[in-house]
Amino acid sequence: MKTPDYLKFRNSGFYFIALLALAITAFWQPYFSHVLGNFSSYTADISNYKHFHVIMSVSWLAMLITQPILIRSNRRSLHRNLGKLSYLLAPLVVVSIVLLAHSQIVTLAEQSDARRHFILFIQLGFALFFALLYGMAMFKRRDSSIHARYMLCTGILLIEPILVRVFKFNLSSISWTVPYQFVTWPMVDLLLLVLVVSDRRQHIGGRVFQYALSVFVVFQLLHLTTTATPAWINFSAWFASLPLT
Repeated sequence: MKTPDYLKFRNSGFYFIALLALAITAFWQPYFSHVLGNFSSYTADISNYKHFHVIMSVSWLAMLITQPILIRSNRRSLHRNLGKLSYLLAPLVVVSIVLLAHSQIVTLAEQSDARRHFILFIQLGFALFFALLYGMAMFKRRDSSIHARYMLCTGILLIEPILVRVFKFNLSSISWTVPYQFVTWPMVDLLLLVLVVSDRRQHIGGRVFQYALSVFVVFQLLHLTTTATPAWINFSAWFASLPLT
């Protein structure tokens, strides 16, 4: 009997376990070690907004780990009931990104920092991209093949910021003359391209990874051409002026 298309992703939970382990390693020095009281190696500015963002991100990874395992063990009813929590959790993930971004650019010094404009575009772009992917996953929730792919993409989106921290804090001996994104973006693009190729013969949901790759590449191109423009700098100042944090 041919395996149903959506069951091809039933092992994805184990990959997200590995991603969670990598995230803990990547954020150990700038975050987790400080939460545990070790301030010796790196001075971190840890706000409640950062705590909120970490809790939401880890919770989302936990859902991406649990849901495929429930499908794998044929516990579909529990999978559906747990999935209802995403209606609350996904918006909170988006809110956590926006609040963290605002808290980091709210001062005048940060508003004049070109690097902060660079990062703000990434943060708000990821919040929008995550919302789009999740929205499509819910819109197609009755089509298991498409739903599974969009949910998988929400997890793939988390890979890039984790890789940035790996390079910044765990591979700090490497001298970088360009932003980390010049390395991490192609890595995520390559992963999506591999999924596109592996899915090329699928007639059910086969274009989801193509759409995700296309949007991500457009986001990258906009980021490279937009963050230094007066329009984006003015938007950054307006965003910082909002009474969010």
